[in-house]
Amino acid sequence: MHTVANLTVTFATAGDQTINIETKLAAFLTTQCPIHNLKYSPHATGYNLEGDWNSIISVLKACQDSFGGLATAGNESDPGMKLSIVMGTRIDKHSTMENKLEAVETHLQKMQSSQ
Repeated sequence: MHTVANLTVTFATAGDQTINIETKLAAFLTTQCPIHNLKYSPHATGYNLEGDWNSIISVLKACQDSFGGLATAGNESDPGMKLSIVMGTRIDKHSTMENKLEAVETHLQKMQSSQ
């Protein structure tokens, strides 16, 4: 099933430790998403993933397994993180990250032209 997922990442601490794990997470997704035929795009608080439902679940599980317990695994230099996931599917039409953005931009243009 084609899915668009919004992955929001919350870190247990801030500062240099957060930058360290953000860099590792970006590298992880950069390598894992293409392997699973997923599109991905960073946003202000995390990432958008697009592709097959099962592939997204596999990448998210591997991500949580790799990063979610870092601080409790005796590696206090990494803060650990919490993943908040919103997954959307459509059965009436094919939905992509790009057409969602286009729909928002079109709506904003209509609002601006009516003012």
